[in-house]
Amino acid sequence: MNRLHTFLIYMVSMILVSFLVWFSLSRSDYRVLAFAACIPFALYFMNRPDTVLILAVGLMYSGVSFPGLPGALMAYHLFVLLYIGLWVLAVALRPQQIESRKFYAGILMLFLINIALVMYWRGAGFRFLGDRDWGGFRYVQILLALGFLLSSSYIKLTVRQWKIAMLLLSGLAMLPSLAEFLLLISRGRLYHLYYVVRLRSLTLTAFVASEDELGLVRFYSARSAGTALMMLAFMFVGFRGLRKYLFCAMMALSFGFIAFTGHRASILELAAFVWLYGFVNVRISYLNYILTSLLGLVLVLMVVYATAVHFPLPVQRAVSFLPNIQVDSVARDNAMETLEWRLNLWKEGWNELRNNPDYWVIGKGYTFSNEEMDALRLGRPGEYNYWWAVINTTYHNGPLSLLIGLGLSGLIIGSLILVAFSRRHYRFLKGHWESPRLKQFFHILCLYNLASIFVFFVIYGDAFNNYPVIIYRVAILEAIYFSDRKLKRDATRQAEVTTQEAEEPMPRMSLPPRFRSHV
Repeated sequence: MNRLHTFLIYMVSMILVSFLVWFSLSRSDYRVLAFAACIPFALYFMNRPDTVLILAVGLMYSGVSFPGLPGALMAYHLFVLLYIGLWVLAVALRPQQIESRKFYAGILMLFLINIALVMYWRGAGFRFLGDRDWGGFRYVQILLALGFLLSSSYIKLTVRQWKIAMLLLSGLAMLPSLAEFLLLISRGRLYHLYYVVRLRSLTLTAFVASEDELGLVRFYSARSAGTALMMLAFMFVGFRGLRKYLFCAMMALSFGFIAFTGHRASILELAAFVWLYGFVNVRISYLNYILTSLLGLVLVLMVVYATAVHFPLPVQRAVSFLPNIQVDSVARDNAMETLEWRLNLWKEGWNELRNNPDYWVIGKGYTFSNEEMDALRLGRPGEYNYWWAVINTTYHNGPLSLLIGLGLSGLIIGSLILVAFSRRHYRFLKGHWESPRLKQFFHILCLYNLASIFVFFVIYGDAFNNYPVIIYRVAILEAIYFSDRKLKRDATRQAEVTTQEAEEPMPRMSLPPRFRSHV
């Protein structure tokens, strides 16, 4: 960081702190003063952009938040925002040092313009700016993810730093599951955990169901534990030697944790990832792999059909979509209720498009009326009123969510981003990598993201929940690739220096005069 860069940062920070202290004392608003107290920490991280990137990646699945943060804002959002700010500053001061991706930056900017037009036309949902509706944070989630992707080529981490980031990403993903488990077994006495871990509404649904002894209690946060075990198994254990037994145990636990959520789409997502990994890596013909996969699927289904009735109720719910399978009526009824709810919701979504042709052009947006939401809060938590989802623009279908929320242009550009980057990353998988470890990290995240994209388009997804998570992973993949490219450039430069030194002729030694006659 040069002197001008440092001087500008400290001058702007001093002015900002002074203004915030004056504002908070004049208004007696000590929240602003607390914000000013965080600025020294921000200054530290501004001088360590590599640490900012590590924490932005490592905290993504952790659910970690800080007391006083508004709404659903989490710690990793703050680090992503700081990282984007550092990138903007670097582009302003040293634009020639930032690697550009013109085509991909172009489609990202088109999507940003599309979102900006929808926000302008339909409302941004920021109450503190005087908007009547709610839901502004949904746009914040999408915009932060897109900004993170745009800035992903800024900082190149070392292999050791990426190992730390991936360990944090995998390990801290256990926190939501641990917090929910402790809350449920303590019957709510350990609610203090949610001062530092974001409390999800689905956790409250599980808590109410367990307290009322409704029979079917779904452990929603167990999905993060299953994802964490999967990433640890593939990235750091591997299927070789004696480690393969640990690998198999971790993958069995991963499927088990996700099955306890009762979420069928999550199970299919993990299964699609495992199948894709084998398809890319197993050294047999594609036909033999497909036939082997079908045989393995038949064996798994035989075991599931024979033992499903003995599974816990959330697991029975997860497999109840299989035809003629014997499961408890509570699990089957709950699964059928959500299926009918989703089909009615999708039908109503298409009715909205027919009744509102302007949605095709400018979209409906993702804001909602809190008064209408309050009027629809009927029945107990967990009951399925699809009108709630219609007003909330939560369609549980990726393409429909993009189409209704952002219009036809939003669907086309949003889909193009995923397809273009997926094609780019799959091409990188086949290329040469300087670091085998970085290639392994890239390999796992790329295939898992491809499975998530498949589920988003075909089975389940929302534009402001699932889409930003996919884009965050795309940004991480880009950052890993650019880090390896820097290693490759450094290795090439070092090889050139070594070659030049080897080719230089040895200097001829000049002998003293008294020795020359003897030579």
